Amino acid sequence: MHSSGSTFLLLCVMFQAAAACSGGQCELGDRCSSSADCGNELYCYNCWVEFAGKRCVRKTVSDPLKIVDASLPFNKYAFLTTHNSFSIHGEPSHTGVPRITLYNQEDSVTDQLNNGVRALMLDVYDFRDEIWLCHSKGGKCFDFTAFEPAVDTMREIEAFLSSHPSEIVTLILEDYVGADHGLSKLFNSTGLTKYWFPVSSMPRRGEDWPRVRDMIERNHRLLVFTSDESKESTEGIAYQWNFMVENQYGDGGMSSRSCHSRSESLALGNRTRSLVLVNYFHTVPLGVTECAEHSLGLAGVLRACHAAAGDRWANFLAVDYYKRSDGGGVFEATDMLNGMLICGRDDVHACRRRTLKDALQGLLGKLGPLVSHVRHCVTDWVGLPEHLPVDAARKRLPDKFAEFLAGREPAGVKLREVRCVFWRWPVEVLFNGQGKMYLDTGFEKLARSHSLKVGCLLHFLDEDDGDLSVGVFDNISFRMHYHDDSDKDNNNNDDDDDQL
Repeated sequence: MHSSGSTFLLLCVMFQAAAACSGGQCELGDRCSSSADCGNELYCYNCWVEFAGKRCVRKTVSDPLKIVDASLPFNKYAFLTTHNSFSIHGEPSHTGVPRITLYNQEDSVTDQLNNGVRALMLDVYDFRDEIWLCHSKGGKCFDFTAFEPAVDTMREIEAFLSSHPSEIVTLILEDYVGADHGLSKLFNSTGLTKYWFPVSSMPRRGEDWPRVRDMIERNHRLLVFTSDESKESTEGIAYQWNFMVENQYGDGGMSSRSCHSRSESLALGNRTRSLVLVNYFHTVPLGVTECAEHSLGLAGVLRACHAAAGDRWANFLAVDYYKRSDGGGVFEATDMLNGMLICGRDDVHACRRRTLKDALQGLLGKLGPLVSHVRHCVTDWVGLPEHLPVDAARKRLPDKFAEFLAGREPAGVKLREVRCVFWRWPVEVLFNGQGKMYLDTGFEKLARSHSLKVGCLLHFLDEDDGDLSVGVFDNISFRMHYHDDSDKDNNNNDDDDDQL
């Protein structure tokens, strides 16, 4: 009788737990019975090494281009990368021979891209007079290690780029193709060359890459790297290690105590390479433990590689079974990387909150009507120190500018727009006795006349005559004018002058 009652009670508890949320209402960490129970960007998964039963966990990457913007160089963002993206568990044989090989992922390349993966590692081989994706050894593909013709995957990538015109995809090829211009023919036949980022535009001495928004505007949205050095000169495909450093792959790259470069790569700390790739996957894929390792050990490895790379965070994070975690997993790790790269915070979502809050409270002050014009963008303004009142309509100039004027500090200046002799704004200057210089009373008029908003950049030049010339640039780096286009000063239409 007692046993029967206990069973009845247990069934009630289980029923209530399952019914606590459903129909897409379950949140991160909630118990679930199917992915239909979980909210957007979540799916139902059982990480049995961490908890009993299924829970809603993340399945997508937070997009830093939407959370912040695309104004930074390409190497100032992080991109989730799938190792052996084509090696998909459950993929049927395309050779008629049962496959005998290892698997690294569990959903299609299209699904990977739709979930926020932005870099794909693909192994390309000569096979059956074509180029195939193959998980093999010794540079030779066999019927039992082949997955599919590469043209099929390239068409998936082209379809994604075509339907997502603001996205950039990177391909990292383990290249065993010996056919004459085989890869060039593959990319041409699948329509991918129209998105091609030319190797001639890639930085070779550690400089920043072009800004992401510029890459998008030019349709340079496909970056391709090969492991075959000869292809850079013969086919215009970038040799991977001319442009990035990479840690050891496999078990040797999963220690949080140290981070070493793979043999083909320069040392991780070599700054002549602008991009950093961190591998985090076992030599033999262990799908059953990935959910725990993505949640527990990954952050430590990223920190170790950050130190080894000269305090540079990874731009590419390569993993197996990318969706498996006990909650946030590789998605949370990618959010951390983007936060550190973009604004020095450990979550990219904090970059958005800090930009708006700090800029509004610390910089606009009493410019009330301007608040309605504020838009979401990264700010280039310098904030007020906390000991000064935040309601003072002041603009703090860079400290080096104040040092330059040391000993001849003016009581006031006239701000003059670059290349304009007609308009000047008298502004009082405040020095706080601690090396800080502020544009005080009068600055508000300049701000109003240009409809300044968060994200605008001011460029000052001391002209030694009581004037400061000022260039005002909007949040997409084009110069803003106060005077009419009919003014004689506007006859110079040099586009380069209007951009940073």
